[in-house]
Amino acid sequence: IYSTRELLKETFADDPSFVSGVYFWKLGLKEYQYEPCIKIRLYNRSYSAANGVVVKFQTLYDTPIIVGDIIYDSNKDEYLICTEAFDIDGINYKGKFTLCNWILKWQKSDGTILEYPCYDMNSTQYNSGEQANQHFTVGSSQHMLTLPSDENTIALSSPQRFYLDKNMDNPTSFIVTQNDTTSCNYGKKGLVKVTVYEYPNNTETDRPDLGICDYIDINAKEDICCSSKSLPFIIKS
Repeated sequence: IYSTRELLKETFADDPSFVSGVYFWKLGLKEYQYEPCIKIRLYNRSYSAANGVVVKFQTLYDTPIIVGDIIYDSNKDEYLICTEAFDIDGINYKGKFTLCNWILKWQKSDGTILEYPCYDMNSTQYNSGEQANQHFTVGSSQHMLTLPSDENTIALSSPQRFYLDKNMDNPTSFIVTQNDTTSCNYGKKGLVKVTVYEYPNNTETDRPDLGICDYIDINAKEDICCSSKSLPFIIKS
């Protein structure tokens, strides 16, 4: 096993599928040139309606990749999320990535804005995406989001809302209806599958310019808090 590892290490970069300029994605990381590149082979890209664009990978044994890891390919400016990963007899790692097609944005209660690469699949099957009655027509589109499992994504639940739309002039918002945190709970990380349903926009709190639904203005809260502290008080005798 050791000899095979060493032989693979010596010839790893000679394969045409070897890719340089690939980094592990980390939450909040905007610049990658200061991060060490990982040695990886990416090959056999394919597409399916169920899984989107899928690419196989191989890494050396000193570069483990687990389900839920996200990598950034700086050459193509793409994010890929690991959906399959296997330790091959203690020699190397192999598996599959799914190409991320959306950056999901939302805001925590403390005002922090989070951005996660994810795979967004339209799961509206068997209907036109609208429901109508005698008075008005409403959207009924449904999507499923594949995200890495961590403390932020596990906590996603109704009434959390997101924008899933490239049209920022009149974007469509969606609300969380289900968060499956167990069926893809593989290894140390795993995946969550978040089901979202089309939901009306809220013009009073939504911020399409920021890509955030139900935006919380922390500065306004602090101003209110400070002003309330300066109010006079009355001592009753």
